Amino acid sequence: RAVARTLAVLNDFIFDEVVDIMLAVDQVCSELIAAAPAGAELRCSFLHIESGLLISIDGCLSCGGVSNQHGCG
Repeated sequence: RAVARTLAVLNDFIFDEVVDIMLAVDQVCSELIAAAPAGAELRCSFLHIESGLLISIDGCLSCGGVSNQHGCG
């Protein structure tokens, strides 16, 4: 969350967008951690692109996967 917040602020996102980005990153990471086997790694990458910020989060999942695969919220 802290990295996402810092990068969003540095990329001139407005306050509501910064909060949305932080919540989305937090929710995706929480879902992946809950569905990951013991010892799995979680990777987050942040890329500044012309139209904004590209965030990629991935990790290894146990059978069953995550509960919400169609968006945050």
